[in-house]
Amino acid sequence: MADEIGFDDFLKVDIRVGKIVRAEPFPEARKPAFKLWVDFGAEIGERKSSAQITAHYTPETLIGRQVGLCFLLRIRRFLLGLACSEESAP
Repeated sequence: MADEIGFDDFLKVDIRVGKIVRAEPFPEARKPAFKLWVDFGAEIGERKSSAQITAHYTPETLIGRQVGLCFLLRIRRFLLGLACSEESAP
């Protein structure tokens, strides 16, 4: 586990919510994964990511789901955290 951060450092983290608009298998990945296209609205637009969640979802079931993401600005990538309501839970 990584070192804990203080609340002041947490406030610096850029967390955004977007909607998955496209998902497809990612056969080139080292471990089974999906390629994901996530729409963050007019300010950020659409971004591409991947997620190793093939054991729990199909590409079709991901379309329209909202996801919370932590943007890591220094390396211009983001981490994916899948969020769903109980109605849409797998």
